[in-house]
Parts: sequence; C-alpha cells; structure tokens
Amino acid sequence: MAIYSLNVKSVGRTTHAPGTAAAHVRYIGRRKATEAIIGARMPLTPRSASEWLLAEEVADRRNARVITKVMIALPCELGPAERIALVHEFGEAMSMGRVPWMAAIHKPSSSGDDRNFHAHIVVRDRDPETGKTVVGLSKADSVERLRLLWEKVANNSMAAVGLAARIDRRRLVDQGLDRQPEIHVGPKVRAMEEQGIRPESRDAIDACGREIRWASEIDQNRTRSERRSEIQAENLTRANSPTKTNLSSAASVRSNDSNHIASQNLEEAGPPILAGNEKFPAQGEAKSKTFPELNDEQAKRLRILLDTSRDAEFAAHGAGEAHRCRRARIWRRIGDVGADIKNAIERNIQFKISIERISAYIIDKIGRNIANIKLHDMESWVHNLHNPNGIGE
Repeated sequence: MAIYSLNVKSVGRTTHAPGTAAAHVRYIGRRKATEAIIGARMPLTPRSASEWLLAEEVADRRNARVITKVMIALPCELGPAERIALVHEFGEAMSMGRVPWMAAIHKPSSSGDDRNFHAHIVVRDRDPETGKTVVGLSKADSVERLRLLWEKVANNSMAAVGLAARIDRRRLVDQGLDRQPEIHVGPKVRAMEEQGIRPESRDAIDACGREIRWASEIDQNRTRSERRSEIQAENLTRANSPTKTNLSSAASVRSNDSNHIASQNLEEAGPPILAGNEKFPAQGEAKSKTFPELNDEQAKRLRILLDTSRDAEFAAHGAGEAHRCRRARIWRRIGDVGADIKNAIERNIQFKISIERISAYIIDKIGRNIANIKLHDMESWVHNLHNPNGIGE
C-alpha cells in the first residue's frame, strides 16, 4: 500500500563543491532510471537544466542556497499518468507557481520490487524576474510545511481517482497503530541478493558525524531483507493476536500529541509554505495574526527560538569576518610567492625551488586538483620560454 516518505536536502555554494547542483540534475535525469521528467520555468532536459543551473550558481552570492532537493515516494496504486499529474500538482503547489522546479519520476530499479515509484524534485527558490526568494525553503518550519503539503496533495489525488489508500506523515504510535515500522531495502541490496551475495550490515558515520548503528540496533546483525521479513511477521502476529496491546484510539492520541498540535498551528497559520515577505512576530507580539492559535507556552518557546536565531546570526557574522581575514592572508601569501618566482626568473637562480615552493602551497591551501592544473600550465609555460640562459630547460 501507499507509504509516506519525504526527504529534504539542500545544495549551497559554501557547503558543496561548485557544480554539485548541476551534477545532481544530470544524475536524476539519467534515461535508464526515469519514467518522466516534468517541471516549469526552467529547462527540462538534463543537459540543458545542468547548464542553466551552472549559470545560475555563478550569479548567486557566495553563501547562497543553489537548489533544494526533495525526494518523495509515490503511491504504487496510481498509474503512470496519475503519477505525473500528482507530481506536477505538488511541484506547482510547492513552488507557489512562481519559482523554477524540475522533477524526475523514477521507476523501480530492480525486478523484485514493483512498488518503488518515487520522484526527485529540484526547486530553485528564486523569482526568475527579480531573483528574490519566494517560497522560503530555508526557513525553520519549511520541512514540516512541505510534509503537510505532500500529505494533503497525495491524499486528495488518491481520493479523486476513487482509491481508499491514504498516507500519514505522523509516527505509527501517534496514529494509534500497534505495529513496528518496517525498514527500507534498497536496490543495491536487492541486486546483491539476486546475484547470490549476502550483504552484511555495518555501523557507519553519516555526513553530520553521527554514528548510525545499523548492525547492532537497526538490522540486529541480520541482512536488511531478513530483518524486514522478521518485522513483517511480528506485525502480522501482533495484528492477529486477540491479546495484543490495546492502545488508545487515534483520536485521543492526536489530541494529546504535542507534535500534532504544533502541525495544526502550522496548518492554520497560513499557506503551505511561508512567502518570502511574511515576518515572524517580535518579542511581546507572539499572538499575532500570523500565529492566531499560539498559547502562552508556545509563545514563550517562539521567543526562545527568536533569541537563539539572533545569537546564531551574530556567530555567523563573526565566522564570516574570520573567513575574510583568512582569505586576505592567503592572497598575501600568494603574492609573496609570486614575487619570489619573479625574482628567481630575473636572477636565473633557484627557479626549480621556487616552483616547488608555490606548488606545495597550492596543494596545502587550495587543493590537489587545482595544484596539478597549475603545475601543468606552469611547466608548459617554462618549457616554451626561449631564454638564452636556459631557464626553460
């Protein structure tokens, strides 16, 4: 049946290598994986979209967010045309019909899974005419609003075609369901199993430095498929057991769940995503028109969040100043090394030592790949020098 899955990530100029956004568009648009590519207000072929994003990234400020990446699981009960219509409706709602977006709908990558239809969506939150942000995808509550929006759009789409299936963004226990969540078995694991290989589960460190204990806690020293089969069997036994735990009804759980209350406030606060010109209430004005249902405790938490955001802003300014000072020192050092090389050329002494000195500095401060390019260009330049003293030899 349909499942709820929405994942949001971003690509920024300071957090990713140049061209990462363009490479992501080419990857999600590869022909063998895509069922359809749709979008609005930007080129839709992978090559054209990649070139367009490269140009947009160059024009962005140094610390800008280039794109927001959203991946959603599509209801397997829908047909191809219905999946395209659903993704298009969600893309237009998410972009508020103003900013560029592109979606690649992917079909299942292995023969053993005919339900894994999903879509990779790229959103560039910039008005094509003004260059200003519109949707506010970098705001603190943007992920929760996207989750709520996807739940609404998907459920409306399934209801429109007469399907009884629905998705729910809340945890199982918050829905009043007495069963364990299943774990995901990806295409790589399925491909290994089809080849007769038994994949081992290993603990890992994610990109944020957090330890993920796959083997000992999640998979419990089994393969993903084995652990998933065990969970399915346990859920089936629990569902058929006459003495299973009697949880509270979904309605009572929802009424007592603080997360659900918070999401209700988000829903009542306005459109699915804050527009770029909306403002948070200042201290002492928490009960404003933007947040009509905030109680005293929630207003207090909001003021704490606002104070925290101001502290973070001051820290960011300090980090920016330190970065600018470091960059100035680097450029001064490059100028000193360049002067050394110029003097070496003029005096025809220790030219090779100076070349090694600048290459070591480039490798240490700028990057090994750039250093290799600089050395290659410099060696070609030196070789082409026609100097009677033989500097180019």
